[in-house]
Amino acid sequence: MNGLLGAVVSLVVGVGVGGVAVYLGVPLGATRAKPGLRAAFATAGIGAALSALLTLLFGWIPVVGPLLSPAAWIGVVGHRTGANPPTAVGVGLVAWAVTAVVAAGFGTILFGGPQ
Repeated sequence: MNGLLGAVVSLVVGVGVGGVAVYLGVPLGATRAKPGLRAAFATAGIGAALSALLTLLFGWIPVVGPLLSPAAWIGVVGHRTGANPPTAVGVGLVAWAVTAVVAAGFGTILFGGPQ
């Protein structure tokens, strides 16, 4: 799913799925950080918005474009939750991957196949 519609679907799915991933994943990673529910969903919203924006602007660049989206999630999770780097990488990658898979599934259901 490409373009603005794909970014909007990824944003909505990212807030929902990413919020749960941040809320449950950060405390699992041997860290003292424990974001509240509101902070977890705010972190997911920022991560999803930044990821969608970077994909729209730079997704066409062959090597750099696809790497910017998960890097945005990792950076936002690490910065907003105070998680240690391995935890931020794990939670950021899981949130990004699950969001991408669920958004692709919604694209298939809503529009009859990959766009």
